[in-house]
Amino acid sequence: MATVDFTDIAYDELRIVARAVTKQTTGTLNLRVSVNNGSSFKTASGEYVAIDALGIETPLTGIPLHDTNATAARSGSIILSGLRSSQKKFARAENRGIATTVETTSIVNSVRVYPSGGGNNTGGTITVYGR
Repeated sequence: MATVDFTDIAYDELRIVARAVTKQTTGTLNLRVSVNNGSSFKTASGEYVAIDALGIETPLTGIPLHDTNATAARSGSIILSGLRSSQKKFARAENRGIATTVETTSIVNSVRVYPSGGGNNTGGTITVYGR
């Protein structure tokens, strides 16, 4: 399957956990958000802004769950918070040590996990926990 969508989210915080996900084509496993229950997802550069350990901001088109471009099994975890607030959202890729802001003040009610290189996810599990 090319994308995994989680819709009708009514939580303020999510933990998205990908375990041993393999991909058909080389790339990273990424996350995008939606404010219209999955009708469309935020995809433009700058709708996500990564902040590295040096304080340097980098505009992104999605939030990577891991750094290595590969088809082999990769795992990652992201905590996404403030989803119900009218402020920008905050994401932390736990295994990457990089903070990311989601540049929307609308309520986020869907997330999509997708392979950056296109193709399909061919194995592994993706789980979302909410609170």
